[in-house]
Amino acid sequence: MIRDIPSNYPPARPDLKAFRPPDKSRSKLAYLAWRVQMWVEGTVGLAVLEPCEKILLCTIRFLFLDTL
Repeated sequence: MIRDIPSNYPPARPDLKAFRPPDKSRSKLAYLAWRVQMWVEGTVGLAVLEPCEKILLCTIRFLFLDTL
């Protein structure tokens, strides 16, 4: 039997805040930018990486493309 998690424990990871759409009070441009970001991350596979890994991968990719 699984017992309830004590209230003093931190929230479980991942909290998935990065994948939630922006608030309704924001502009349509923010919503479009979020959709494009989700599409690119899902297509390329960046959604499964940590933020530091995303930065490293994008840096290497842009350096490689810059040398061509």
